Amino acid sequence: MAKQKPITETSNNLPNRRGFSEAYDDFKREVDLERLAIDPDEFLAGVRNRSCGREVDSRV
Repeated sequence: MAKQKPITETSNNLPNRRGFSEAYDDFKREVDLERLAIDPDEFLAGVRNRSCGREVDSRV
């Protein structure tokens, strides 16, 4: 069986990684989003399935 270590020791051995918000902030500083002029309605047009979906039993 593997030797158990305290969580603090284990987390101290993990590589330092940025969180999502830090990475996104860096991205926003490096990329001029307004200049790209991406229209979300156009960009995401084919992503969502607009069908009604599955039937749901309303008696539940």
